[in-house]
Amino acid sequence: DSASIHLACTELARVLKVDLAAVKQAWTKAEAFHRDFAARRASLGRAMLSLRERSVLVLLGKPYTLHDAYLNMGLSRHLERLGFDVLLMDCLPLDDVELGPEYDRLPWSFSRDLVRAAHLLRDVPNAYPVIISNFGCGPDGFVLKHLEQILKERPKLVLEFDELRGEAGMVTRIEAFADEIEVHRRHGEKTA
Repeated sequence: DSASIHLACTELARVLKVDLAAVKQAWTKAEAFHRDFAARRASLGRAMLSLRERSVLVLLGKPYTLHDAYLNMGLSRHLERLGFDVLLMDCLPLDDVELGPEYDRLPWSFSRDLVRAAHLLRDVPNAYPVIISNFGCGPDGFVLKHLEQILKERPKLVLEFDELRGEAGMVTRIEAFADEIEVHRRHGEKTA
């Protein structure tokens, strides 16, 4: 809210020993830049999801795991080697998805964003979720049941990363997932 922003700007101006107006002006510019960046990122996601011939795998999870190739063992690279396009969750237009009251008790913002992403992907035929979790993450345990329910008709892969990592095991799982997607797509073509 504006009162909190004013307090933060005032404290920053005091610590940096600069004019409060300059700090507020910088804050306003930064907010505008961030809004523009988020809009362009969502536009990229919309473009990747629209009318695709190839399947796109959408990585769902916390940003610190999605963006760190060490933590996720180079997952995007492995998926791209299998011929998939890869889209990260933060490129999805999540603001387009309004959650219903059944999710009011889900308190964590990342978990709510995972649910928004699942609702969005449910209606995109060639998009398949890869749900990334970290071992022992309590909020992920709460949200997985919602994701399963929303995406029940869609193949999905759940990968849990921890300190007992095995890249070979992960590669085997994503290869099996690629096979599952191919079967799903063929079945969809037969029923269309």
